[in-house]
Amino acid sequence: MVLTEQILERLNIQTKGAPLSILSQRRSTIVPIKTTKPYPEPIENLISSYPSYLKLAKAIGWEALPYSLKKLIEPKYWSGDVSCSGRNLSSISQAELLKFNEEETTKIIKAAKRHLTTVNSILYAAIMFALKKVFIPYSDHKINVGTAINIRELIPKRIPRTDQGVYVLIAQKNYIHVKNGDNFWDLVNDYGEHISDRKRISGVREMAEDVGMLYLSPKEDDALEKCLAKKVNSTQNGRPLSIIFSNLGVGWVQENKDQQEFSLEDVLFSATPPCILDAVQITAATANNRMCMVASWPEGSFINGRERFRIFMSELKKALMEASEEGREHYFYQDVLKGS
Repeated sequence: MVLTEQILERLNIQTKGAPLSILSQRRSTIVPIKTTKPYPEPIENLISSYPSYLKLAKAIGWEALPYSLKKLIEPKYWSGDVSCSGRNLSSISQAELLKFNEEETTKIIKAAKRHLTTVNSILYAAIMFALKKVFIPYSDHKINVGTAINIRELIPKRIPRTDQGVYVLIAQKNYIHVKNGDNFWDLVNDYGEHISDRKRISGVREMAEDVGMLYLSPKEDDALEKCLAKKVNSTQNGRPLSIIFSNLGVGWVQENKDQQEFSLEDVLFSATPPCILDAVQITAATANNRMCMVASWPEGSFINGRERFRIFMSELKKALMEASEEGREHYFYQDVLKGS
């Protein structure tokens, strides 16, 4: 965010004929465009990530089970239409954009404040309702969700926003089952508690242990490839997650936007989903009080993916707008089905 803010500032100062030396007086001009600084430290150097004995015992015990037994034990979860196990699926990614105007974005923010929750939690609940309706309406399949969490402010050694490294860990919430009688705001609160727990230092360390498991992997040249192949062949559709959700939140609030030569109209934040990790990635970001969401998926993982994700994004917006109506304290999944 800081870098793009700085680039916009540079462009606007140059168009006004002001000397670039004025940039040194600006608070936001603190990220060098070119630098000789070393690469940022990896996450495993910033927080203890070596897996606990309990983590190791669970991992070893699960890996020791034959796949046929794993299939009987593990609940069925949705992970796209086409399995990537033993297949050469298309590596092309597709994406669908959903834009919210200022009034719609404000409506969601106000709903979050009324319910003492976060916009992030509201987006999660709407995603669950829309995903259930469009992709698994008549199935008892669960949903496995990974949430990208920025750990810059959550670890003892704080990382400033000016550091251009990526400091994200994934918080998993597995086997979510959306039913007709489920209340939107119950999903919101349950997810909010889950994320709050993951943001405690104990939760951050637990998430970091997934990274730390790499310490124990064999060091041969093809070891990682073999490890990934084994995981793909032992998970449902070759993917441990249904979706990964990431929200950058509010950024890029430009002062005197109408008086600037260069400004941000909409901010698009997108991520390409690895075929062997999740079926779809859903991202969100907000600039100048306008939110944009992007759903991206591997082309080969879905049948008629473009058409279905267009419907999914429409249902997602419908759920967000209806649930966020002032005075509406209850919004059930069966309400989403009305008018279908």
